[in-house]
Amino acid sequence: MVKDDYQIIPKRTDAYLNWCFADHLTNRYHRFVLEGGGEIRGYLVLRLIERNGEKIGRIVDILATRKDEKFYQGLITFALEFFEKRGVDTVQAFESTCPELSKALKRNGFSHRLTTQRPMKMQAWQREDDIPPEIFHNPKNWYFTYADCESDLFPLQV
Repeated sequence: MVKDDYQIIPKRTDAYLNWCFADHLTNRYHRFVLEGGGEIRGYLVLRLIERNGEKIGRIVDILATRKDEKFYQGLITFALEFFEKRGVDTVQAFESTCPELSKALKRNGFSHRLTTQRPMKMQAWQREDDIPPEIFHNPKNWYFTYADCESDLFPLQV
């Protein structure tokens, strides 16, 4: 499974993803699945936002296998085409420490932007025997998107 490519990743079960996106009461999400070789290779969740006359496209959640960067590249390309067809002015994505995702974002013209939002601090608890400290304390082992920090629920935070 795709999630098995990541050492530390918030749970992404069918029930959780449906609760978060399909059944959301106020936000409309566009959900897509990437299939290949008879199995799911990844997925993408997009949202259109209008604020102060600007159309914003947000890549809310994106997940693909780390085994091949082409899966992230394909999902990012699809997202940009989706937003372009809808006249979006700006596209946002939350950068994880996933090298494959970072490379795909950079290849497609994404750049780091400063925001007025305070820096996010991660705080987590673990049992000593769950995850070895060398894995837990290395940020390259963690995988997050907008969906994991619930930033998408608060539209004034960019």
